[in-house]
This record gives sequence, C-alpha cells and structure tokens, in this order.
Amino acid sequence: MSANTGTSGVTFLWTGPGNYNNTGQNITIPAVSINHTGTFKVVASKTGCPSDSDTVNIVVHAKPAKPTIQGGGTICIGDTLKLNLKPSPSRTGQTFQWWGPAGFSVTDTFAFIPNASKANTGNYFALATDTFGCVSDTAKYVRSLYSINTRPDTPVATAISPICKGDTLKISGSAIIAGQKYNWQGPASLSFNTKDISITNYTLTGRNRFILTVDSMGCHSAPDTADIVVLPTAPPKVTISADPGFIVKDHVQVTLTANPTDTGLNTQYQWKINGNDQLGETNKTFKVTTLVDVQQGDAISVEVVTGPTCNSTNTVTSAPVVINITLGVYDVTAENSIVVYPNPVRDMVMIKNIDAAATMSITNISGQVMQLPATITNDGMQLNTSSLPEGLYIIRSGDKAAKFVKRNQ
Repeated sequence: MSANTGTSGVTFLWTGPGNYNNTGQNITIPAVSINHTGTFKVVASKTGCPSDSDTVNIVVHAKPAKPTIQGGGTICIGDTLKLNLKPSPSRTGQTFQWWGPAGFSVTDTFAFIPNASKANTGNYFALATDTFGCVSDTAKYVRSLYSINTRPDTPVATAISPICKGDTLKISGSAIIAGQKYNWQGPASLSFNTKDISITNYTLTGRNRFILTVDSMGCHSAPDTADIVVLPTAPPKVTISADPGFIVKDHVQVTLTANPTDTGLNTQYQWKINGNDQLGETNKTFKVTTLVDVQQGDAISVEVVTGPTCNSTNTVTSAPVVINITLGVYDVTAENSIVVYPNPVRDMVMIKNIDAAATMSITNISGQVMQLPATITNDGMQLNTSSLPEGLYIIRSGDKAAKFVKRNQ
C-alpha cells in the first residue's frame, strides 16, 4: 500500500486490523491471512501536526484447499490409467489445472489415459484456482515405475481327457519366466499355484473346466482353459418325478421329469406309455394331461441312452410310474371305502369291499405300481406284502381307495 501527499518532509503512520501499525510511506505485508481483512488508515504528520486520514478497505480471500490426486493401484501396460482430482472442500466456480509425464495436461477433475505405458509413470501435479483468482498449493502424485507393468503372455493349458471317475486327473501349464506365478481355478472351488496338477481318485463327473492365468507384479495374463471329461463308471440310472404329483384329478397337466444319474455327456431320452414309444417325446421332460394323454392305470416310463461312459451299460429304462386320476384317498366316503387289515401290516394283508369288475392297483407314495402275490377268498383278497419295503401304499379299485402302512417289524 502507498501513501502520497503534496507536502514535503512529512512522516506517515499506518494502522489497521489486528493492531497493525507501520511508519513507512509504502508498505508491504508478506504472507497475508484473512486476519488482514479490514480497513487500513494512514495519517501524514509534519512538525507535530497530523493531516486528515485516508483509508483503504482490504479483503483477503482464503486460498483454495490443495486438491488430492487419486490414481488407483497397479495397472498393466495397455490398460487405461484413471486419475481423479478430489478438491476438499470443493468451492463453486473453481477451475483446475494439472500436468505430468508425456505431455499430460488436463483442466477437468478427472482424466483417462488410454493405452498407458511406462512413459506415463512419474510425477503428476495439480492446483485449483477460485473465482477471485486465488490459487491453491500444488498437489503432487507419484506414479512409480513399477505401478504400470507388462502383462504376462497367455499361457497354454494341456490335459489328459477323457478319464474315468476315480482316475488321476492330470493338467499341465506352459513354462513361465522367473517372477511370474501360476493361478489355476477349477470346479468345486479348486485352486492351485503350481505348473502341473495331479489329483488322484478324481470323482467329479461330467465336463470339468480348469482356467489358467499367469500373474506378474499385479498383472494377469489372458486365460487359457483345459476341459477334462470325467466319465462315470457305474451303470446309468434314471427315475421319474412329477409336477404337481402322481395323484391328480382329471384333465390336469402333469410334467414328468427324467432324473438320470451316472450318465455321460450325451444323453438321449425316449418316453413310453405302456411300453410304447411316444413320437417326438425325446426331451428330459414329458407333459401329459390326465384322461386325455393318459388313462387310469397307464404305465409311463422313460428310456435313457447315454455315452460315452466307462461302463459297458449305456441304455437304461426307468421303473414305470402311474398317474392316479382320483379325487384323492381321503375324499372317498367311509361306507364305500376299501377295508384293509391288519394295518400296519408285516406279511399278509386282507382286502375287502373291492369292486370285482374294476381294475385294482397298488402303488407306493411315488406312484410306482407294485406287483404282489394275491389269493382270492370268499369275502375279498389276501396279498403277500413280505417283498415290500417299509412305507405307505395306496390300494385303488374303481373309484374307491385305501391306504396301508408296511412295516418289517
């Protein structure tokens, strides 16, 4: 600040905020702070006589906060280097300027440097300028030489395939250079960090995929895969499930599903009704409508042809199931119900009140038909249940039904 007067031989006195005073004509205040905001007054004096004062109002704005440069972690050569400027606190109207290696210059709060290389390592700087022209301190961010690294070459994974369940699974990776690491990821959360893998008594049948990558200084190679087909050794099996179930009312659509086990990769289906192939029904599921596609007592089965396997048997047919078209066991009236005794039964069970003109069937709870030795008596029928496993069974004759429980002890 400067003071001027037309009178020579005067002295000056400056006063201001914070008890400031100075006797110079032209004064300089270094390193001002917001405490210097306010009114400064100057008076000229000569031979003890002071002049009138003059004043100047000074406003000191706070310097913008130094921004922070964020650059993430290690990346690989060819990746995009992402940089963010985080002013804290942010002030409306601020502008930014930052600069760095390889001619880097940005005026936004973020930057993307595609196809990054070692040339993009080094020191990055940034500053903020507010609407009053005040400039922040300069921020510095160091991108080290080893934070942008070479991506390893894609490895080669080789394996012996197919193998049989219980064999030793063997996979090999190609050679890598010193400092690199193998990273294998396989089914069932299997992981390894060795060049070669050998797993004895391997039991996960089907197609098993192992993925190999090579790691080096935070960079991962592109993956290579090895698929090992593990063939079952047991003969194939198949059962049938039904939705909504095996006991339904008339004109209800039932979805039957084949549930094969110990099959190879190629599985073919053929659905049958009463042993006859159903044209075009070669999928895993088979939909039928009661009293339209199937009648009471029709036996439904599915034949499965599979391969390859490590078993000589490649064709299996399920046990037949029956969809019982009824109001349900519990909906028949007591006077018309079939009489079953003893219940529970161990060996011989007596059946009374059956319809001699109607077909009688005995099914388990899954709807599978049971074939039992029977003896006709004067007042009914006697069945030998000694071959049945323990469980709940349903007897139907015409529109009548009853249940009994088989126990071995």
